[in-house]
Amino acid sequence: MLDAERDASIKAPSISQNGVRSSKEVEYRSGIWELVKKWFDEGIETHGISPTTEEERNDTRTYQIFTIWFSSSFNLASLSGGTLGPLLFQLDLKFSLVIILLVDAICALAPAYLCMLGPKLGVRTMILSRFSFGYYGAKIPAILNIFTMLGWLILGGIIAAQFLVGVFPSITVASAIVIIALVAFTISFCGYRLLHQFATYAWIPNALLFITLPAAGARNLTTTPPASLNVTPSQIISFAAAIATFNLTWTTNALDYTVHHRPNCSGHRIFSYTFLGIFLASFAWNALGAVLGVFAQVVPAWGESLGPDGDNFGALIATVLSPAGGFGKFLMVVCFLSLASTGAILLYSFGLSFMCVSTKFAKVPRYIYSFVGTAIVIPLQIVLSSTLFATLQDILSLIGYWTATFTAIVLCEHFIFRKNQCFNYHAENWDNPSILPLGVAATLAFLLSFAIIIPCMGQTLYTGPVARAGAGDVGIPVGFAAAWSLYTLFRSIECLFTPNRLG
Repeated sequence: MLDAERDASIKAPSISQNGVRSSKEVEYRSGIWELVKKWFDEGIETHGISPTTEEERNDTRTYQIFTIWFSSSFNLASLSGGTLGPLLFQLDLKFSLVIILLVDAICALAPAYLCMLGPKLGVRTMILSRFSFGYYGAKIPAILNIFTMLGWLILGGIIAAQFLVGVFPSITVASAIVIIALVAFTISFCGYRLLHQFATYAWIPNALLFITLPAAGARNLTTTPPASLNVTPSQIISFAAAIATFNLTWTTNALDYTVHHRPNCSGHRIFSYTFLGIFLASFAWNALGAVLGVFAQVVPAWGESLGPDGDNFGALIATVLSPAGGFGKFLMVVCFLSLASTGAILLYSFGLSFMCVSTKFAKVPRYIYSFVGTAIVIPLQIVLSSTLFATLQDILSLIGYWTATFTAIVLCEHFIFRKNQCFNYHAENWDNPSILPLGVAATLAFLLSFAIIIPCMGQTLYTGPVARAGAGDVGIPVGFAAAWSLYTLFRSIECLFTPNRLG
């Protein structure tokens, strides 16, 4: 029946008003089917989580690797992270900027390195984890990544909504959240190609805003802000942990955006494009956020605009841009829409992670999960929009703990057990549980790492004894070190008993 519908030349009689459907009606319906099919084939990515073949890895535009990572971080969402230093951890500008510089640079290394594996292997990040966690164990990071993407979507949507409300106070936060969610959904729905195309230009209005913000607020930047007194290691480490999560999170998605590039692409170029895209973008806006956060404490109008909870960043930006008049408002609206670039990337990886959890989920087209993610996140954004700062701190730190341990295990597998060689992976075994690693080593290392992380946590909900003793929130570096050490031990034992299960 389907073949008959596709063939416009078939003249199949069928019931109509006069009892028989004409051949023109069949041709018309066939034409509609072909049009829809062509739209999906050319405009919407339908490829799921299976590895891309070498023929499918034919994209030569490596510069788009830079733009997609640059656009994903070079926006107002990253600004909020920088403000945490002065506003939440009471650090001065010098301490905040040094921490931001070092942490942003270090944490951009892992996703930059993993991006190089995408063109070589053609597998998504959560599929790569099967070569260490095993077929069944890899469901753990896939599920956690689903919640991670939702967490970032919640934060990004709330922050984006604040900026639109800052321009148009008559618009409710809920309405602004729905608008940005629908824009992100549209881009994510179409998939890989549109994501890259949108990211190529999405950073431009943000660059104009980045230049305009300090220029508009220059007259208020003459006052020397006070230096921090008696800064403790706890303040420094806790702020570093919050900043680390911004870049470290990209590790769980790194390969997703290079699986269509040519296998012979220069690895050094891919690494450089990814590292510079993530680092330059995140450092620029984190640093500007720190500047605004510091001066918001000495410029009365800026401080008042933050509201009683000190987290209304949209109103702060609108106040700083007020000397720019209508141009400033125009920039805020355009930059509000450009925040959809980050949201689209998160929705895209949300769908891929969902497909890795179960073979039943993998049968559902990827773009359907864009619907699912949008439907879930909008009500959560609306409910949590009134407690941004508390939500921001808790979500960032909790995300950082598991991504640090995941990163350690995946990198340890690659460097120690795969000898830093891509030919030691056999991507064709991606869905073969009997050939992939058993996964016991990775699962044990992952779970036991959290037994070490918990005493080191420093959260509003729970503070462990190590953090309470004055060390601060050291859960991320401790988790990374623990996972690497434990995995090295357990994986060595696993290889002794299952030498042929390498995947």
